[in-house]
Amino acid sequence: MRQLSIVLLCLIGILSISAETTSVGMDFKKKKNSTIGNGMGRAPMNLPVEVSFDDATGVLTVSAPEDMEGYVFVYNVSGAPEGTSQTLNVTFTLPKSGVHVIALEGETWTGEGKIIY
Repeated sequence: MRQLSIVLLCLIGILSISAETTSVGMDFKKKKNSTIGNGMGRAPMNLPVEVSFDDATGVLTVSAPEDMEGYVFVYNVSGAPEGTSQTLNVTFTLPKSGVHVIALEGETWTGEGKIIY
């Protein structure tokens, strides 16, 4: 009986952890400069932009330093837009479950990530 209660407590803990806000893996790259070379050199970049998603509420949050400029686009798997913003500090509530693509664009960089909701 004691072992059963321990197992149930562990399961409840695991379920509560999975419903928390998670960080979305974003791939940031430098934009291609068409006037220099052949466009190679799109190495990954580290930018101070954080993208997180809350499974329980369907809320996607993008945050960056206030002086950083860029656009945010959210698409569904079919490519239909689900949200856009002209600032990086924004929150979206995703309309339904499925695969969603997050695209970020600054003057000299781009970023892309996917979430399954």
